[in-house]
This record gives sequence, structure tokens and C-alpha cells, in this order.
Amino acid sequence: MSWTEPAIPSLRTARLILRPATPADWPAFLALMTSDRPDPTDLVYRHFGTGPRG
Repeated sequence: MSWTEPAIPSLRTARLILRPATPADWPAFLALMTSDRPDPTDLVYRHFGTGPRG
């Protein structure tokens, strides 16, 4: 999964600036952004496309 922004200043800001790079990324993006308690680690992994949940 890829995202359009190169950095995540904060989880709060990430909710405003991150956008899915492709239409196929929207379901996971919406699930992550609408979660009551999103996992910041998961957000970073998804953003950079690395990590155990990459």
C-alpha cells in the first residue's frame, strides 16, 4: 500500500494530509482513519510500506 505524503508529523495531522495513492487503497485508508483508536505504528507501517504489517 502506498500513500501520497512523505512524512507523518503527527497522527492528528496525518488524518488531514494522508490520502490514498490509488482507488484500491481507499477501503484500508477509510478503515484506519475512521477507527476510534487507530494504531500509530500501523499508520507508519502503511505509510512507508514497511514493517511487520507492511
